[in-house]
Amino acid sequence: MNLRRATFLALLGSGYTVVHKLAHGLFPPLRTSPTGRGVTLLLWLSATFTLMVFAYQFLRELSPRDKRLRYSLVSIIVFTGLVIVSQLPLPPASEAGLGDRLLLRISAFCNSLAILVFLASFGRLVGRSSPLWVPVRGLLWGVVGTVALGLVSTGYLLVYLLTGRELEPVAFLPPLGIVLFLFTYGMTIWFLIRFWRVDNYAEFVDR
Repeated sequence: MNLRRATFLALLGSGYTVVHKLAHGLFPPLRTSPTGRGVTLLLWLSATFTLMVFAYQFLRELSPRDKRLRYSLVSIIVFTGLVIVSQLPLPPASEAGLGDRLLLRISAFCNSLAILVFLASFGRLVGRSSPLWVPVRGLLWGVVGTVALGLVSTGYLLVYLLTGRELEPVAFLPPLGIVLFLFTYGMTIWFLIRFWRVDNYAEFVDR
C-alpha cells in the first residue's frame, strides 16, 4: 500500500458514501429490511475505513512540515475509528442505543474538527497555481458548514437529554444539511482526484 493507492481507496469510499446517503433516502426498505440494513452498514463501514487508511498512509509515508498536520492526521484516525466502533452491531443492541448515538455524534463532530485542522494546515502548503487550491478551499468551507450544523444538532440533542423533549428542527435545516452534504462530498471527491494525480508529493511535505 502506498499513498496513491490509499487516495484511490478513499476516493471510492467517498463516492460510495454519497451513493449510500442517496439510496437510503430513495429506497426506504434499505432502512427497514434487516438484510438491507446489514449489507449497507457493512459497505458504509468499509467506505469509512478508507479515510483511516488514507490518513495513516499520509502520516506514514510523508513527514509533514507542520506539527498540526501530523496531530490532525492522528486525530482523524482515532475519531474515524470511534465512528466505526459506534456503528458496529455489538450486543446487546437494546442497551446500546443512546450510548452509541452519543458516541457517534461526539466522534463525528471531533472528526470534523480534525479534518478542518488538517485542511487548514495543508492549505498553507498549497500555492495558488496548484490544481489543489480550489478543491482544498471548497472542502474547507464545506467542513466549516458541517461543523456548524453539528453544533446545532448537538444543541437539539442536549435539549432532549436535559428536558426529555425532542424538538422539531427548523424547517430549512434538513434541506440545508442535504445541500451541504452534497457540496462537501463533491469537494472531497474533487480534492481526492486531484491529489491522486499529484506526481510530486514533496511539493507539499518534507521527506
